[in-house]
Amino acid sequence: MSLVLKRKLIAIVILPLAIAVVISSINKYLDRINTGGWQSVKGIVLFSGVQEHTIYRKHRQSTFSPRSDLVYLQRIEYSYRVNGVDYTSKNFNLNIISGRGRSISDGTSRTFKNKADARKAALVYKVGTAVTVFYNPNKPEIASISQKNASFFPTIFAIAFLGFAILLTLIAFDVIKPENLPWRKNS
Repeated sequence: MSLVLKRKLIAIVILPLAIAVVISSINKYLDRINTGGWQSVKGIVLFSGVQEHTIYRKHRQSTFSPRSDLVYLQRIEYSYRVNGVDYTSKNFNLNIISGRGRSISDGTSRTFKNKADARKAALVYKVGTAVTVFYNPNKPEIASISQKNASFFPTIFAIAFLGFAILLTLIAFDVIKPENLPWRKNS
């Protein structure tokens, strides 16, 4: 298989993937953006606890720094009822980048550097405690117990990935020559 054909095949795979990532990112952003206008109902905490999680680093910050950090995740699960239908959720918030309450990946946990703080936060949500649940009136299965504003950063990264995929595709199909790229020109 020639190098030109390999480039074209890679571009054909990466471009639709990048488009799908952007569409998904925008949909998730739109789901998160208007939580302030969502309706609320009372819910009940079904589970509340703390989980240890190790975050590994590729490179150490210094010779004596650890290669990993131990963090504590506050986890919660709650149930709520909308229009006679019961739902459960594990979301604290739908904003995955929100400062101290930043979740590791999906909005279902809050991170803490020490176990005592995580346990203290978990005590607020004891099993059986009533909580206010904010849910999307158009999709009641999407809910959170926080109304923090959405971050656009994941969408920015998705758009950057799409830009890279478009550039790769243009190069693979000889629309743009790599030597003509602005950062490749020698002055």
